[in-house]
Amino acid sequence: MKNKKKPAITQPKNQLVITKNSSDKQTKQQIEFNKLTSRIERLKADIQLASKRLDSVLNVYHNEFKPLAVKRADKELEFAALIDKKSQLYKLTNSQTEQVRTIILHLCNNAFVDKIPSEEQEELFDKWSQVSYKEEVKNIEDATKNEFAEMLNDMFDMDINPNEIGNTEEDIAKFTAQFEAKLKEKYQSETSSNNKRETKLEARKKAEEQLLSKNLRNLYLTLVKLLHPDNEIDEQIKIEKQEKLKQVTVAYENKDLASLLIMETEWIHAETDHLNQLSDEKLKLYNSVLKQQIDTLKSDLQMISMHPRYSEIPDIFKHSKPAEQIQIIKMQQTIISEVSTNIIILSVLGQKTELTRYISKTAKLINDIRDDFGLMAEFFEMLTRK
Repeated sequence: MKNKKKPAITQPKNQLVITKNSSDKQTKQQIEFNKLTSRIERLKADIQLASKRLDSVLNVYHNEFKPLAVKRADKELEFAALIDKKSQLYKLTNSQTEQVRTIILHLCNNAFVDKIPSEEQEELFDKWSQVSYKEEVKNIEDATKNEFAEMLNDMFDMDINPNEIGNTEEDIAKFTAQFEAKLKEKYQSETSSNNKRETKLEARKKAEEQLLSKNLRNLYLTLVKLLHPDNEIDEQIKIEKQEKLKQVTVAYENKDLASLLIMETEWIHAETDHLNQLSDEKLKLYNSVLKQQIDTLKSDLQMISMHPRYSEIPDIFKHSKPAEQIQIIKMQQTIISEVSTNIIILSVLGQKTELTRYISKTAKLINDIRDDFGLMAEFFEMLTRK
């Protein structure tokens, strides 16, 4: 039996390739240029693919998961309120009261993940918790800020004060600007030195940056002149140039050399061997900025799942495959069904012995599976059966 060949993975086509002449051997800078531009194309394709996948996950989350999660939270809070009401009908022992506390706080904590409590629901939580709901929220926010500050400290070796991180979008934007300023200041202080050798290196680096900036600007101005819509009579081509001009401006602002070179090749040197004519000196300069662009793209790819657009998606859902997402959604449906059944069961319990037995059984099950969301459906199913 012949082994079936695995389908080949389609790689993005590199539009910036320095071709090898039959008589000439490619230089080191030409080879590196081809490798770097190819890497950039792959990274851009990976980012586009990752964004597309996360957009799909976000769509499923909003349309299928979130409505069920809110419905599940409502049922859990209804169940918690009923247990609270039933517990007031009889005088319970200290042990039984603690069991009621365990059940109610467990249900509330689960529900509050997907639903902001009403004033009445917040009062129910405060009644049974040693820490109020508002204090609990503040504690979680402070812990999150501390973790975030520690992460930044580890990554950039900088002393970040968690108290500087606000809660509103305006506060976060302000903190981001301050952090970037600190990072820039740190970088400048590390690179500055009185050492003559370092001063020479800095001067050379500055000269290279100025030369690169000049090359980028010249490239940008050349494209702007060529693509200026006022120079075009044909309306269709005029619209096309207007759109392309926007892309040129964005690429220039982002110092995206690869994109500028692609557009230059498309519009100016479409029928010439332009890239082959670039000198090694210019290629070396271009290669340095291409390496920086690769580092930026790699960072963007790693951080894409942390983009604010996807922040509301739970990690268990964000990083799961479509088949796993279906199972998570089914789990929500099962929990809703089982909680509804238990509300009915609890409603008809009339004797104290029946109620205390039910409370004891429920508290034991919660302690057995505490903090494991994956077992929540099983918890309510076992509660129904026993």
